[in-house]
Amino acid sequence: MVLIENRWLQIFTVVAILGLGCQSLPTDPENGVKPDSAIVSGPMDSENGVTPNSEAVSQPTDNGSLELFDFHAHQMPSTYPENWLEDLFSANDLKGIALLGIGDVFTHQRNHPSVVYAFSNFKDVNNIDLAEVESQLEKGSRGIGEVSIRHFASGPPPAVAVENDFNEPDLLKLYDLAKQYNVPVNFHFDYHEDHVDEIVATLPAYPDVKFVWAHAGDAQPEQLAPLLGQFDNLYIDISSRNPLESFQGRLLSTDLQRLDDQDGIIKTEWKNLFSDHADRVLYGSDIGPKGRLEQYEQIEEYYRGILMQVDAHIAENIAYSNAEKLFGFSSQ
Repeated sequence: MVLIENRWLQIFTVVAILGLGCQSLPTDPENGVKPDSAIVSGPMDSENGVTPNSEAVSQPTDNGSLELFDFHAHQMPSTYPENWLEDLFSANDLKGIALLGIGDVFTHQRNHPSVVYAFSNFKDVNNIDLAEVESQLEKGSRGIGEVSIRHFASGPPPAVAVENDFNEPDLLKLYDLAKQYNVPVNFHFDYHEDHVDEIVATLPAYPDVKFVWAHAGDAQPEQLAPLLGQFDNLYIDISSRNPLESFQGRLLSTDLQRLDDQDGIIKTEWKNLFSDHADRVLYGSDIGPKGRLEQYEQIEEYYRGILMQVDAHIAENIAYSNAEKLFGFSSQ
């Protein structure tokens, strides 16, 4: 009898231990299966039940809602309608626009001081009226440019290419004015390996001047990356770097000019450059030449499509935040 009682006691003990063990392991309420602890430790993709890569959690930018600050725009007084700027702001979600010379850009700034940024400009690098530039800066010009230093022949003959050195004496005096008035310089300088050393030799002497390389120099990421890595005061705007019809006829083929492949996917090299130098890349439209004002919505659509493929904070920097910071304020 004692033997039987002891055996029943052993059986009850084993059952109790197993029962406690089962209670300590949570089960899947639908399948009765213990979930893998390595899987439930991270957030789940609601559609596919897959844990997202921790490096890719940042949500893509909404293509339709990303605000833009146009850091590179021109007006053509002889062809643009009288109220073109007001119509542009009415039809597009713009946080601001930098008008780079050509025509009376200062009237636009006076009429719309919170969103229009007028730049001092001149026609010929070989004949800079430095006194006039300084007068414009004293009146409130918010930048200098677009300074055409090396520029392909834009237009039919008799148009010729502009060929100047980045560090010519009058240009150095211009950079001195930019330093004195604390304004950025937007410059056009067609990239060429024989001339890029002019930039390398000059920028260290002006660490407080922000130089914005128009159209990213029509260069490629592998050419730009070393320079951006070397100089904190060098920026690029990505105006004209698109495949739209009104931007054809530049130095580069369309494939090299655009930021994406023909399928619309941003090129890896550009995506990496934007990531590595997210605080020194600026959006711009480069309206001015024929047909571009009419294509403004397409220009915005193209660049929003590019920027929605990078992390949200990078997209916001390029779209508007970097421009705001260059002008000494932030909407954040």
